[in-house]
Amino acid sequence: MFATHLNADRQLMENTLGAYSRLSVQRVLVAVQVVVADSPMEADLIVNGLRH
Repeated sequence: MFATHLNADRQLMENTLGAYSRLSVQRVLVAVQVVVADSPMEADLIVNGLRH
């Protein structure tokens, strides 16, 4: 599983998923987190609180 909300680097995701697909017989699972808020500013505040 590749967690895009924790590893937000698009190139890293593409490289990781490409390598996994070549080396594994299992399908790739990508975790995506969705944040719903009343404004972009509120969404930023929520997301910043979730990052490690």
